Amino acid sequence: MSGEAPEEIADVEHEQMFQRVCAVDVAKDAGKVCVRLPASTASGRRVSKVWEVRATFNAVTELAAQLVDAEIEKVTIESTSDYWRIWFYILESHGLDVQLVNAREAKHGCPGPNCRHGPSSRAPRTARARPARATRT
Repeated sequence: MSGEAPEEIADVEHEQMFQRVCAVDVAKDAGKVCVRLPASTASGRRVSKVWEVRATFNAVTELAAQLVDAEIEKVTIESTSDYWRIWFYILESHGLDVQLVNAREAKHGCPGPNCRHGPSSRAPRTARARPARATRT
């Protein structure tokens, strides 16, 4: 073996895993928000929090502030219509890393028994485990 240092190869963006993720399952009047974070104990476990946020400027702006405070690394917005726009633009304007995915793509990425809890519990696992194809219309 030669004395050369090993070559370091950085992960490409789609191979990265995020510790603090959020997903928003967007509907016409509201979005179901799911945040997945490391537990506050040193157990190595993770905690998911799910709640509904109205699709209004003030409510989404308040959500953006909460996500920034929680140090969210990636936000995945799942939408089948044009209702995603308010969510995407407000969250992005607050400095969050936002990706828009087709609902079919987000649901495809969840293996195992946790998939039965609805789209809002699937999307954070998708953002953490493998990326859905990001789209921008």
